[in-house]
Amino acid sequence: MTQTQLSKFDAIILDFDGVIVDSVVLREMLLFRAFDKCVQISDYEKVIKFHIKNHGLTRSDRVSKIYHSITGNNITQSSLNCILDEIKSASKLMLPNCSLVQGIRNFLNYVVKESNIQLFVSSIAPSDEIDLLLSQKKIDTKFTKIWGGEISKTLAIKKVTSDYFLDINNVLFIGDRMSDFISSVDANVNFIGMVSESSTNPFPKDVPIIKDFNDFFTYEQITIL
Repeated sequence: MTQTQLSKFDAIILDFDGVIVDSVVLREMLLFRAFDKCVQISDYEKVIKFHIKNHGLTRSDRVSKIYHSITGNNITQSSLNCILDEIKSASKLMLPNCSLVQGIRNFLNYVVKESNIQLFVSSIAPSDEIDLLLSQKKIDTKFTKIWGGEISKTLAIKKVTSDYFLDINNVLFIGDRMSDFISSVDANVNFIGMVSESSTNPFPKDVPIIKDFNDFFTYEQITIL
């Protein structure tokens, strides 16, 4: 995307895990470890399979869905609390060790210094985890507003357009999951998929993708989807 084409946007919304921070593998490992410790489910492939399938849900709802999909039973509140607490405590300890996605710092600096584009974050991760890590990485001040799992991504996108009086045609969402693309379609905004070199592209063929933010300015055209 050329700088001229970038200037058409008034807002860019970024997912968190896999888009700002290279944390997808760690998140999956922490989820599996919590299931193994709290409910003695040690089938990694099944846990991650249903995690990906239910990725658009909040952490609590996703854990409940994973458990039900594997066991056929509803998870007890004590088991749910155990898994959530394990993930939360481990995330605070280990997430700071994750690297930023390549090129993101230069991208953020360019957008803030050289344009009038507002930056936002929308993620299913808890807001306190996002706030803490962005602060630790010293990029928290780059964003106008951050939404975590307290609201859906579709709603967060719609709040960007409504609360900040923006045209949907001038809003771009960058995400790494099919659920992110669906949210962009539901909100009728532009979308770019983030697909790392080690990942399989989950998006339809006509969706533009980048492997990291070093790729961002290589696109000649962004299609409204």
